Amino acid sequence: MAVGSHKDAFKAHQLVKKLSGKKDKKPLIDAAANILLDFVKNQRQVNSDHLITTLPEDDGNYDGKKLDKALTAVDKLCGKCDESHDDACFVNQTRRMLIKAKTGVDLGNSFDGNKSLDALLKEAESIAQSSTNEDKKVACETIQEIQDETLDELREAYDSLEKKYEALSEKDVFRSTLIDEIVSTITAVSDGNFATEMPVHEDEQLGKLATAFNVMLKTINETMQNLDKLVSERSAELRMIMDTVPVGLMSIITMSGEDYRINPEYSKTCEKILGVQDLRGRNFLDAIGLTKRTGDSRKDMAKFLDLLTQELLPEEDMAGLNPFVEIEIKMMMAQSNGQKSTIT
Repeated sequence: MAVGSHKDAFKAHQLVKKLSGKKDKKPLIDAAANILLDFVKNQRQVNSDHLITTLPEDDGNYDGKKLDKALTAVDKLCGKCDESHDDACFVNQTRRMLIKAKTGVDLGNSFDGNKSLDALLKEAESIAQSSTNEDKKVACETIQEIQDETLDELREAYDSLEKKYEALSEKDVFRSTLIDEIVSTITAVSDGNFATEMPVHEDEQLGKLATAFNVMLKTINETMQNLDKLVSERSAELRMIMDTVPVGLMSIITMSGEDYRINPEYSKTCEKILGVQDLRGRNFLDAIGLTKRTGDSRKDMAKFLDLLTQELLPEEDMAGLNPFVEIEIKMMMAQSNGQKSTIT
């Protein structure tokens, strides 16, 4: 169903419900109101297996203007749902009940629902005029006067409170559908779909919440775009520096234990020094020629790298603990002789 159309269905339900009083219950009107409320609550069509074959009877005492207004509001719901417009749809079954309330004629549960409201009313009025059924006579009931004024006031106060409670309960059904939309949007955003926007409705409080959320989401998107652009620019600058710097520079990341991986950011000179092409993702200890080393020697180098990356000791102490001195000397000798650097 289109966004917001359940609001129109809720308004139509309110107009229909006003046709039924507290002291003179109208089963026909109540059945029509329940169809609309069930659709607003569950967005569910009338199940064709549960159609009412024979509609309940009312006293026929309605406010003509209110009945016409309710019937028009229901008729305007046509075309606003995603379901097929067949005889069993919630709009047609509600029209059927209100047409009986207006004319006293039930067109049946398989009437031609594609006809306009005017055409259906003319058909019902034609049947009413040709029928001699006494059941279509309008019965006017007189409300008994209650002698005890105190009791009458108490009943009126009770009815007023009950109406207010029902109105709040029905409004809560409408608001719950809006809250479901908000939860669905927040869930989509938490899953990484930042393009999702929260629908903004006329409800004052929920409307403010949706607007504030959309403003926040827009700010997040703009910030992420700026960060992506900044990272891209800085990465390009860093790559250019690394490609041209004449010394061996690289960054490593600690994975676990002795697993120190070389990041993509390293200078090309490192490849010349180590005699290895494409150092990205390689284990640092293996890249500098420690593949065959095991035991305390390799563990000492791993511990030294931990201290180095965590900056726990002064540089002077770190220099004294450096287990890579032997490797550095061999690398310098290899470069001074113009040889390829092979470290064992």
